[in-house]
Amino acid sequence: MEARVLAALVGNSKTNGFFSADNFTFGDPLRRSQLEAVIHRVPGVRATGEIKIRRRGYFDWQVLTGPYEVGQREVLRLENNPDYPERGTLELIMEGGA
Repeated sequence: MEARVLAALVGNSKTNGFFSADNFTFGDPLRRSQLEAVIHRVPGVRATGEIKIRRRGYFDWQVLTGPYEVGQREVLRLENNPDYPERGTLELIMEGGA
């Protein structure tokens, strides 16, 4: 299931994920409700717990409770490419399951 959630969020060779550059433009915030909706569409996901975000070089981990606002000249970016961590990384902590 982790691979399916990861694909829903960052995409794979067949699909674009939620964090695709096509889904965000300048000034678009990260909305927890949209993020959760994508996660909950993955078969087998029953709940979403705490979601934390960190803006590398700006602030440490924070719980995402509402929208995370970015500047009008900024675009949200999360590629999850280990060769380029500055382009955003994602860590999933899965619990439960069969």
